Amino acid sequence: MPIEDELLDSLLRTNPYVIELQAAVIKVESRNTALALALVVLAVLVLAAAIFFLLKMKRYQRRDRLTKNLLKGQAEALPQFTDKVNKLSGKSIRLSMDLYDEFQDAINAIKEKQHNNQAVIVNDEQFAADYPRISRMKNLNAMEKLVAVLYEEGFETADIALFLGTTNASIRSVKSRIKTKMNAE
Repeated sequence: MPIEDELLDSLLRTNPYVIELQAAVIKVESRNTALALALVVLAVLVLAAAIFFLLKMKRYQRRDRLTKNLLKGQAEALPQFTDKVNKLSGKSIRLSMDLYDEFQDAINAIKEKQHNNQAVIVNDEQFAADYPRISRMKNLNAMEKLVAVLYEEGFETADIALFLGTTNASIRSVKSRIKTKMNAE
């Protein structure tokens, strides 16, 4: 090694500024390493959380699909059953007025229970928080509010009819009433 290089090397090793600079570089390098390690750990945690939520969402989607299919089967039967009972009720009037009245009472009891359930849903605080605009519409009845919300949520007429245990024609009629009432405001 030439003498000049040895002299320069000796000066660099003994100069306090150079020593401080080297210590600062080591600190920065160690901080950068710690920061990089922290970022890697954070990225792994975010990835793990994303995977966890995706798996949970997939489970809920499966569950929702199953319950929707089960409810669809149940809901499809109700309007058909109600129509059949109405027809039988009409035929029963020839046999007995008492039998006709019993049929009508049973039908009215089912309808009243549906209306009461709908009223409970739309008068709930959570419903008001989730759908404040529709909740404040005092000129809409409970069924109309539910149809408006379900329509806004993107459900088709057939799905809404299934949810509410009625026919597609009834839902179309309700939608028409809603539009008329909203235009009147």
